[in-house]
Amino acid sequence: MSVQLVSEQQAERLLAFAGEVVRGVLAGRDSFRTPDDPIFAMRRPLAIRLFRAGTLRSQSARFEADQPLGRCLKNLLIHCAFGDPRHAPMSSAEWEQSGLELFLIENDSPILAGEILDYDEEGLRVQGPKGSFWSLPGEARLEGIRGEELATRLCQQAGLAADDWTKGLESCRVFRGQRMGGLARGRV
Repeated sequence: MSVQLVSEQQAERLLAFAGEVVRGVLAGRDSFRTPDDPIFAMRRPLAIRLFRAGTLRSQSARFEADQPLGRCLKNLLIHCAFGDPRHAPMSSAEWEQSGLELFLIENDSPILAGEILDYDEEGLRVQGPKGSFWSLPGEARLEGIRGEELATRLCQQAGLAADDWTKGLESCRVFRGQRMGGLARGRV
């Protein structure tokens, strides 16, 4: 079952602010006033993904709830659209053809040894010597692989043993949350 952390109207305001940030950077602005709305002041972990032509372009997440959501959203979005070293900075034309997905995270906790995961409802996060790697709920199905394969791949990317996600380690975590936006064009 999906988790609802914010209302549909609040989700629309978050997505609208994201659109304002991207359009502002494209217009040469470097400072943004966060709307005076309680949703932007709440502290909640957040993941963001940008899609181009239905394919993942860039993603970033902040699993700590240590800053207001408005600032966190702005920083992650600017990184994904303009600061990801794997891609050229996003252009106006690319933004118009892009999709934006926000995911508010809750219940980030270690995977228990022997726990059976619901890969359609739970995301995974693995921290290892090579960094932090994560997937959102439903990602295994979208990639056409079993959830166990995805968990194994995340462990290997992070520099852990392939089966570490089965051992109840603190570095292998599961989370739920609320998805907003999606593969639609960037006109949010």
